[in-house]
Formats: sequence, structure tokens, C-alpha cells
Amino acid sequence: MDLLQCIKKQMSGEYRDLCIKMFLSREEFDVQEIIRAFDKFSTDEDTIYEIIFNRPNKLKKKVLNQFMSDTGVDLITQIKKKFHKYTKEAAIKLISMERCEEKRLNKNFCLEAATLLTNLNPNEWINNDSVLAYFGQLSAPELLYTGRAYLEITVLKYLIS
Repeated sequence: MDLLQCIKKQMSGEYRDLCIKMFLSREEFDVQEIIRAFDKFSTDEDTIYEIIFNRPNKLKKKVLNQFMSDTGVDLITQIKKKFHKYTKEAAIKLISMERCEEKRLNKNFCLEAATLLTNLNPNEWINNDSVLAYFGQLSAPELLYTGRAYLEITVLKYLIS
């Protein structure tokens, strides 16, 4: 009998669950956390945001594929059903964004992030720790460029209206 089977047979409770999770690949673990977040009475959006914001592009794609494989449902479809109006749009957009993982400035990524912010209700993203944590992970040049783009878009919207 291998170690995993022994743990499943001999242990119980939260400690057993924790030990089993150590045998999972990163994408399997993330998918289990997403499924758990959706299974709650009210969806745990912060957990899902943390996973889709903080994973490198390759891992995010693996998570999306693993989620579809495990549940038979596309993650974006699930988000459309379960998320609140404003956070739904942000989550879907951020899933599809390709994050530049190099140190150079990716202006397209910054413009998409700024556009995303302007389309959200400010009360939703100002008080959302996951959104703030995401922007906190941008490099200084990315953050500066995103902030400038956000201001430009906001001013243009104001002048047009």
C-alpha cells in the first residue's frame, strides 16, 4: 500500500485532508479550492480571485483545463452564474488577460487593467482586498502606467459625458 492510500485509510478529519492535499499538483489543489469556494452558501470570491490573479499564465491555463476536466463546466460559465454583477466582469476579464511575466513594461496589459478598473463600480474594487492585492503585485512601472491610463480614461469619459 502506498503512502497516500495509508493516509486515507488510517487518518481522519482536517489533518487527513491537509495531508492528502500535499500529494496534489498545484493545479489540482487550485481547482479543489475553486470548487470549495463555489460550494459555499455564498461564493467565496476572494479565494477564486486570489487564484486567477496570482498564478502565472501557464499555471492559470492548466487550472482552467483541470477545472473543466474535473467539473465538466467552464470556469467562466461558473463565474457568470455565481459572482456579483461588478466582480463578475473583473474576474472574467482577468482570466483572459495574459500577464507579462518578464520584467519589461507591458503597456497592453496595463491598458486592459486600467480599462477594467474604469468599468467597475469604484465601491466594488476599492473595498475588495483581492483586487487591491492584484494591483499590489504589479511592478512599479506597470503600476505607474496603469494609474496614468486609468486617469486618462476617467477624464475622457468625464469630458465626453
